[in-house]
Amino acid sequence: MTYSSGQNTPSLTLRTGTTPGTGTVTLRVANACDAGGSATVKFLQINNCGFAIVATPNPSDGNVNISAAQPQGAATTADINQSKLYQIKIFDQSGNIKGVYNYSGGVTNINIDISSLVAGVYTIQAYNGIEYATKQIVKQ
Repeated sequence: MTYSSGQNTPSLTLRTGTTPGTGTVTLRVANACDAGGSATVKFLQINNCGFAIVATPNPSDGNVNISAAQPQGAATTADINQSKLYQIKIFDQSGNIKGVYNYSGGVTNINIDISSLVAGVYTIQAYNGIEYATKQIVKQ
């Protein structure tokens, strides 16, 4: 990623390459009240190419059902296999990993208990063996 613009403005522009993948952006914002700036971490997906996940209910106070969204026009076994989930990670807003779940055979649907997490916004990152998809959820 290349930082393009945003200095002394309310917006930030990043230019990405064309290689599919995921990454993190850490942004520090400073103002007169906080000269050191407070960092925030955001996950981003580049060229998702159709792999997506669904997380319900959202918001949730207990269990979240995570499934791979079926790609539009998926007709072959290879298309369906690319919708399997092999790994799921849950990150808090600071980028700390709160849970890692591995499925060696791949699953299309899994229920994860998030009741032990504190209330807030979390990012779910799923891997289908080829690429990553992310989804934000709210824990009540």
